[in-house]
Amino acid sequence: MGARAHCTNGYNGGMTLQSRIAIAAEELRMRGGHPVQVCLTPDNAARLQYELINQGGRLAHAIMQGGVRHVVRTISGLKIVWHCERFEVV
Repeated sequence: MGARAHCTNGYNGGMTLQSRIAIAAEELRMRGGHPVQVCLTPDNAARLQYELINQGGRLAHAIMQGGVRHVVRTISGLKIVWHCERFEVV
């Protein structure tokens, strides 16, 4: 992988949260881990909701009707844990 340009808070603003989850899971696998869940902060949850709604389709409609926490249980094969203190793939 090439160098990543990060903002001062350590988050690459141009990267989607879905990409960030996939990369974190892959990095854990490369270190010999077996990722099973992703911990999302409330800000991460809001960003994920925004990204999924912008993709459109049935999922966007379901999220608008029932809320992201009730509709989206897994992402990239990982169980989502809502309202964590920090972003983490474990």
